Amino acid sequence: MIKWIMAMVLGGLLFVYGIFPVMEKEIVSNSVMEYYDCLCDIFQGDDIEELYQLMDMESVQSQNVVRSMKCLVFSVQYMEEMTGQVRDRYNIPYSISVTGFEKLTADTCKLTIHMKLDEDIIYPTFLANGDEVFILKREGNRWLISEHIWAGISVFELSRTEYMGDLDYNLIMENLDSIITSGLSQ
Repeated sequence: MIKWIMAMVLGGLLFVYGIFPVMEKEIVSNSVMEYYDCLCDIFQGDDIEELYQLMDMESVQSQNVVRSMKCLVFSVQYMEEMTGQVRDRYNIPYSISVTGFEKLTADTCKLTIHMKLDEDIIYPTFLANGDEVFILKREGNRWLISEHIWAGISVFELSRTEYMGDLDYNLIMENLDSIITSGLSQ
């Protein structure tokens, strides 16, 4: 009987300290993969609502990501409508390898990845070659992205700490119209 109890306790310890961190790393990695799949789906025309389920929306950076995706999708659709040139939004090959995982607290962790893009393809601004760091926090049974440190931040989100404000679609159209006009006059 005592051997059975010892085996159960040892098995429980192995689960908590051995297998569980591996499972948790996999769950966190899947959250980041789901984030990129979602960004690509939104770029292809899907609804942005799913993105809210993957990100810590209390984070200023997360709010800027949503804002930037709305701006990007609107801009691409507007340019296609105005120029008649349709961009291939369905061929977005990329590969991600997880290079690090660190548990910061019981409810936060850091995931480091390496993003590899094909150099012959022009990618949307939410993807960039290189190393990236994600800070995720647990909310219930999900891991939400609360911070993302990467090379494309200055091009896509513009800021991690300062909210970039609501979109002014008229200003976006004005800027795009001037780009179209200057492109036609060359």
